Amino acid sequence: MGYEAQSNKKINSIVVLNIIGTFLYQGINFLLTPILTRALGTYDFGIVSLYSTWANFLFPVISLSTSVVIPHIKMYISEELQSRYVSSVAGLSTASFLGVSCVVLLFLMPLSSALGFEPVVVVMLLLQCFGMSLVRFMVTYYTQYQKTLFQIGLTILISILTFAGTLVLLQFITQPENKYLCRIIGFAAPYLIVGVLALILLYVKGTKLVSLEGWKFALPLCLPMIFHQVSHIILSQSDKVMIQYLLPDGVSQAGIFGFAYTIASIGSVLWTAFNNAWTPFYYSMLQKEKYEEILTRSKNYMFLFTACFCAFYLVIPEFAKIMGGKDFWAGIDTIPVIYLGNYFVFLYSFSVNYKSIKRKVISISLGTMGAAVCNLILNYLLIPVMGNMGAALTSLFSYILLFLFHHFSVGKGASDYLYGFKFYIWGIVSVALCTALFYLLEGFWIVRWVIALVVGVFLLRKIIVQKTLF
Repeated sequence: MGYEAQSNKKINSIVVLNIIGTFLYQGINFLLTPILTRALGTYDFGIVSLYSTWANFLFPVISLSTSVVIPHIKMYISEELQSRYVSSVAGLSTASFLGVSCVVLLFLMPLSSALGFEPVVVVMLLLQCFGMSLVRFMVTYYTQYQKTLFQIGLTILISILTFAGTLVLLQFITQPENKYLCRIIGFAAPYLIVGVLALILLYVKGTKLVSLEGWKFALPLCLPMIFHQVSHIILSQSDKVMIQYLLPDGVSQAGIFGFAYTIASIGSVLWTAFNNAWTPFYYSMLQKEKYEEILTRSKNYMFLFTACFCAFYLVIPEFAKIMGGKDFWAGIDTIPVIYLGNYFVFLYSFSVNYKSIKRKVISISLGTMGAAVCNLILNYLLIPVMGNMGAALTSLFSYILLFLFHHFSVGKGASDYLYGFKFYIWGIVSVALCTALFYLLEGFWIVRWVIALVVGVFLLRKIIVQKTLF
């Protein structure tokens, strides 16, 4: 077997395992959605959705976005020091959690009132975010160092615990009005337990949780990324909060929109899975200046993701009806618009991955902050007029702006950034066509499913011919 064939075989196996692991980790919400929507109803599901929004918002602050440092440790720090740096950066997240917790507990009652949650829910919010920060840090570590079996083991563990914990709590809770606590505790407790275990493992390997040298290396990289991640949460999650306050029956409407967002986020899960598999290879090729290989594999990656994205696009209505009860079907028409926004997240990841490894983190943060401000303003204007569809259109427009900003702000001086605007055109045209097909053929499910099947067969044939996923 030749070198290229061996390389492709290794890439394929790692990509497939990474995708499986990421889907297990990110996809637990999809497994629970049909159960929760029927068990909780639109109001309690709305509370859970709003809780998830605040958890995602607080997570970057508690974690300090330290997972973004791991590729830089691998690329720029000598091999014998890497374990020490990794464990100390995990220690930095822990120090941040302790500091934020002191502030939150000091003002617990005012915060509880402002958020509309019971004090115990606010405490769960803190603990879940801390656990999430360590679990995601460990997942990123395993991904970047291509320890794929360990990554899958960790994702299977957290997926089983959160799924089983939620189901068990649903069976034993005695107060129907507190059913939303099943989802909250069912996620917070497993994340905290597994996160603490991850921290212990990192400490045993690196022997350092506090290292001024490691923290000095990490902070210039991760601090700007806090603003990026917080702004991204505002961009992706503020819709539900604003729907809650701007529409009559806001919590229930937020629940319907949250359901639509959960279904549409299969695009985000798909991108996360592929991006986690792609970035270690991309960074390695960039470091070795294999520019022709980057272009070839990038085109393969673009085709693979776009085909998978389009195939699912065409079966959304039936998938949504399976996942949610009839009370949630009112949100189906907004799903394609939200889903389309996820494609532009995929597109801008090419420039963001490049900026990230080149340490242009301030540019990344500025772009996301601008898009978040745009999203808030447009939400305020459109939600009262167009309801949930206004929120969906606002998100789509903001992601398109973000893609354009990141692409054109890389700069002509970046000679090793290899993606011209033409690189993206055919993908944009393909998903735009699928959007039109969704609405034109919404009542003709057989036609849509046949087209999706044809796309799948064509993709499989191409993979077999080229013998590699990327």
